[in-house]
Amino acid sequence: MVRVLPEGQKRVCGADASNEHVHTCTRLQQNPRTTRHDMINMTFANGLRLCGFQCDMEPRLTEASRRRPDILIVGLDTYAITDVTVTYAGRVTAYASEESMEEADPLRAARDRLTQKRQEYRHWVLANGLDFEPFVMLTNGALHPASRRWLRRILGNQDHRLTITNAYDSIVADTLAAVLRGNVHVFNAACGRAGPG
Repeated sequence: MVRVLPEGQKRVCGADASNEHVHTCTRLQQNPRTTRHDMINMTFANGLRLCGFQCDMEPRLTEASRRRPDILIVGLDTYAITDVTVTYAGRVTAYASEESMEEADPLRAARDRLTQKRQEYRHWVLANGLDFEPFVMLTNGALHPASRRWLRRILGNQDHRLTITNAYDSIVADTLAAVLRGNVHVFNAACGRAGPG
């Protein structure tokens, strides 16, 4: 992965501002990664609303549950939920070998997150008959293939004014723009620059 910030650039916390550190540092002020996530959720939900879906943000699964998927999507023939997750190429999770980040499969982190999210919501989804797929994006805008297929299927269930391809392209383009704006916000926060991304 190409380094975003110049070599030698330090983070606000004093550490080297490598891409991995910027995406994982727990000392970032005002949670810029959460802000990026919220920007993506709102953009994604607004795109679905333009296609005639009703979207509820962070619905509670049960009264006792603390889990909250990001978006409940309701349409004519649709009752679905998704949980948006953003990860980055080269993210080191639980690799067994000592491969460098450059040698790591860039989609490995996306596959890992997809599997984790599916397991997290599996029992609840099955018990409630929902169409669920995590919406997994990389910080470079790449979408996991399962997320792409799920979005096309959801859009195909709704009678809206756009073709499935146009609706899909519109939602993905706007969501990608939100990811990139969110990345700018995260990197600005890492360098101590204030203001929206």
